[in-house]
Amino acid sequence: MPVAAFVGHRPEGQGLAIALEAFRRSRVFFPGARFIVIGSSPKQDPGVLPLGVCDDATKARALSAADLFLFPSLEAGPAYAVPEAMRYGIPALVSSRVVLEGADPKKQYRAVATDDPGDYAAEFSELFADPALRRRIGEAGRKYADQFSGEKSAEAVEQALADRVPA
Repeated sequence: MPVAAFVGHRPEGQGLAIALEAFRRSRVFFPGARFIVIGSSPKQDPGVLPLGVCDDATKARALSAADLFLFPSLEAGPAYAVPEAMRYGIPALVSSRVVLEGADPKKQYRAVATDDPGDYAAEFSELFADPALRRRIGEAGRKYADQFSGEKSAEAVEQALADRVPA
């Protein structure tokens, strides 16, 4: 039974509605699939397990149980949740707006260029159907994410903000 996860406290900006619709569409092919939502509490839906805001240990257990991380953010810039999930060795499927400096979207994660849930569902389904591909992308993503400390992540956010805010 495949499990996907989403982490986000701002569901509108972080694309939770897109993620939920992509999951619904994927369940046609994977009826036993589960979708863990951490940090938000969407309405009850078959296969969706909303955890809401939870402690770090619960979040770690949920990400450890996931086969895929889904983050279709509508906001441009770095997203802490993505490399955090990648550290668990699960492939990340994200919006092309998400900045993962130096990462290769074909090897270390998957990026979707549109906000169409169908495009996410297609990628989602391909990753669910191919365990070897999930492992390969997940391991490459883990190696990528492990090279960044909290300090480097803070520097990336600081730089992204500096580019948007005049001095």
